Amino acid sequence: MQFDLLASAKLKIEGADGHIKNMDAQIRSFFDAAPCPIRSYIDVEDGYQWIKVELLRRLPGPIGLSPANSSKNG
Repeated sequence: MQFDLLASAKLKIEGADGHIKNMDAQIRSFFDAAPCPIRSYIDVEDGYQWIKVELLRRLPGPIGLSPANSSKNG
């Protein structure tokens, strides 16, 4: 019988992958609900185009916690 030296690492990667997929679904759901108007305008003096995004509602708490959880706990 051979012991898999990478078994623990593989489990952490699988767990992190699950967290990332969950976070992706949450982010997609948030933006599908059109939570923010996006405006663009061109500054006539310098010619730069500016884009302004204003969130109309807060990001769900789990979205902010998921990246840290994915990288730390996997």
